[in-house]
Amino acid sequence: MNPLKTFDKSNLFVLQKDDYLLAIVGYPEWRGFVTAAETNLWVEVIPSINVAKQTVILPRKKRKDSKDKDAVTENEKKRLKIDRNEIKRFFLTIPSEIIESVSCFPDSHWELVKAVKLIGSDFLSLIKTNPALAYIIVNMEKINPSFLYYANIEILQRMISTKRKEILRLSGFPDTERMVKIFSKIDAKDLDLKLLLQLKLVLLKDGEDADRVLQLFSFTKIINKNFIHLLSVYTALLKNLNDRIIFELVEDPEYSTKAAILLQMHQDSVKWKVKFPLIKTMDDFDEIKNAFNKKVADLRDKVDRFPPPPLADNEYIKAITLESQLISWSKKQRNCVRDYGNKIRNHRSYIYKVVYQNEEATLEIRWDKSGTFFISELSGFDNRAVSTKLKNIVQEWLRLNNKKRV
Repeated sequence: MNPLKTFDKSNLFVLQKDDYLLAIVGYPEWRGFVTAAETNLWVEVIPSINVAKQTVILPRKKRKDSKDKDAVTENEKKRLKIDRNEIKRFFLTIPSEIIESVSCFPDSHWELVKAVKLIGSDFLSLIKTNPALAYIIVNMEKINPSFLYYANIEILQRMISTKRKEILRLSGFPDTERMVKIFSKIDAKDLDLKLLLQLKLVLLKDGEDADRVLQLFSFTKIINKNFIHLLSVYTALLKNLNDRIIFELVEDPEYSTKAAILLQMHQDSVKWKVKFPLIKTMDDFDEIKNAFNKKVADLRDKVDRFPPPPLADNEYIKAITLESQLISWSKKQRNCVRDYGNKIRNHRSYIYKVVYQNEEATLEIRWDKSGTFFISELSGFDNRAVSTKLKNIVQEWLRLNNKKRV
């Protein structure tokens, strides 16, 4: 049976893209169906729409033939830009009050309109007073698949009216009035489901981080997306930044760049055992960052640098003096000298790279029993044998520079 026959044709809108059809039924029925163009087998779906921009976003079909780059690029466009009149008529079925309430959300517009239809004025009121809770309700299936809001309308209506913290309990957040107030400070435009799920994980962990996050959320007047991101994704930074710097950082136009730099500084602080610098104001950020990075670079260079090579370089033969150089050269030559770092530090081995004309090789010299150097290994790319000419150059260099061990 074709499900579209049950709807008033004046409220039914069929849109075609590539080789499939999308049928959307306007408000208040609010249903969506999709089928391949050559069949009449309709499957109910949740369409993706943007009521603010009045766009219907259709799923993309993967193309086997991608030779025509221009065609592929055009087909990869998500937003449907055909049948504009049909789309306009569809959006005119939605009451203006609902459009105004839903438009400020970054996504989930179809689900939000559906929730208004099912729950009614209580849900519209929730959108105005606590948009984050409204957002959680329409995404509940992704957060807690065991609770389907549209199958528990009466329960939800009671929660919205008298026990909003129960909505948090169902979604796995701390179910406290404090958390309800915190969520009420989040503007609809700053909501992001992935960030909220990450925040939930942070809050459910016992410890200083969860306490600090709750404290910061409670003290701030407005919670923007940067604030949620910092406290849920870059939680490690909370040990290094005071409240004032956190509030300055999340309002900074360059938040993404600066927060990423601070996280790298934190990781370097732990790795290199360098004290994280005290930041009193973000105005000093560049100066503090540069000074800290210099400390880390100096320490890294000290750790990276090998003891001075015993024999001097020449035009073709040059000592590898840094572990980073050793690893890079080993990868390039496809050999195992990257593992020789400790041997070099302990003066049991020295590695030189040899480049003669178009030939490259790796040279290892070691002390012999008489206290002079000998060629322990000389191999080309992938441990292949080197040319006679290159071998003679290395032997002559060693003969001229060899010396007794002191």
